[in-house]
Amino acid sequence: MEAGIDNNTAMLALQTVHTLVYMAGQASVILMLWCGFTGRQHLLIKYAMICLGVILVARAANGGVCPLYTMAVWLANAAPGEPVRDMLTPLWFNELVTPVNIPLGALGFSLVAWRTLANRWQPLSEDSHDRGVEHISR
Repeated sequence: MEAGIDNNTAMLALQTVHTLVYMAGQASVILMLWCGFTGRQHLLIKYAMICLGVILVARAANGGVCPLYTMAVWLANAAPGEPVRDMLTPLWFNELVTPVNIPLGALGFSLVAWRTLANRWQPLSEDSHDRGVEHISR
């Protein structure tokens, strides 16, 4: 009997990790869009921007392709161009991730950057810190 993890277990672990990374990225995009459109800055916005920055740098360093997808193709021994289920989602959903999320992430990032650079955040009420929202003044 061989020691180690078989490909099915490794693929399931990779799909789980990739799905969690995707969900964190989506939460970041939603938070940045919410903050950008409403003008309210949340305490987690800097972490959302870091999260998306790390994801984008990893994709850029891998030639524009998610490194976790590259690992999934390798684990599946897939032929070039063959669809690979790299997340715990249907294949049709995986094909929509990049064309939908990159423009939304860019919009959210741009709105937050514009509000920060122009100091266009809304004044907050006294109880806003209790809800995790903050105002940054210069």
